[in-house]
Amino acid sequence: MDPLIVLYHDGYVRVGNAEYNEKDWNSTTQHLTTHTYLADEEKGTIQELEDWLQEYYDANKGRLSKTGVKDPVIHVRNQLKEMIAQTADCFKNYTFGVEHDGDTLNAENGYAIYGFDSILDRDLDAWYIEAQAGPGMEEEFDFRVEMHRDLLRSMIDIVAEIQQKQETDPAANLLPIENLGGWEIVYADGWMYEYEGYKRIPQHEKPGCGGGGASSAIKR
Repeated sequence: MDPLIVLYHDGYVRVGNAEYNEKDWNSTTQHLTTHTYLADEEKGTIQELEDWLQEYYDANKGRLSKTGVKDPVIHVRNQLKEMIAQTADCFKNYTFGVEHDGDTLNAENGYAIYGFDSILDRDLDAWYIEAQAGPGMEEEFDFRVEMHRDLLRSMIDIVAEIQQKQETDPAANLLPIENLGGWEIVYADGWMYEYEGYKRIPQHEKPGCGGGGASSAIKR
């Protein structure tokens, strides 16, 4: 696509079936994958995640504040937005490119919904698991019906606004987009969202998790 515009929207949360223990790899129920007891995993809303993040931060404020985390919700969301922006930048000439394997792709006015998974550690650092060209849109929970309604309706508004701008003046800048709804632009024609001031603790300096707490993953 040219210009490439990528937007972020909140998703939902998956919670593992057992306490996470990185010293024990025999149990498949404690690891979050698509292939192990997915139907039995608990799922929650972003609001529930925000409540849990604040509760966890308050209980561990002495340790987490030393890492520079002041608002746990903003901290996690900013990491997720940066992940998506970096993914778009890395693959803009391949997955999203107007040229691929030497051939020019002439698709116009295309749009798609992608998903990605991440997991949080005890320091509230988010770790990238995978991106998905075909994110699950199941509606087995009422909250997902509401989430999809906002996600899709606002996306239709965005596409309609872009189309109207193109028809009015094909040479005009598409930005800013006025009707974003719950979406936020994280990549636009070379500009990339960056989480300013954030410096992740190197993995080799992090203590092992041992048997500490349940693992949870965020779907976007």
